[in-house]
Amino acid sequence: MATDFVITAKNNPQILRDVGMKDGATVYSLDFTPWQDDNGTITAVTWTVIAGSATVSSAALTSGVATALVTFGSEGGTLIQIKATTASSGIYIAYLDVLAKDPNSATEDSGLYT
Repeated sequence: MATDFVITAKNNPQILRDVGMKDGATVYSLDFTPWQDDNGTITAVTWTVIAGSATVSSAALTSGVATALVTFGSEGGTLIQIKATTASSGIYIAYLDVLAKDPNSATEDSGLYT
């Protein structure tokens, strides 16, 4: 399963949010091509886990689209910094905030599991 975000030239949310599952993995894709049109071609993207226990692997950048596989080893919050850099030192920083849930520790409240 993949989760896609598009980074536009203006008015982007600085924090991208998602929900994952403990022991699960999600491919995240950030399409920077609209942002590149105004700021220059992106030459590198780094994914850094700031908080939480997720791991990032298989990071790639292809034609302005950055992708990475994020694996969640435990339940709880994870904050990942995604930093895109252009050849002319332009920088765009986004944060991916993911809450990983453990279905084995879910509790029922009014017929809904939380």
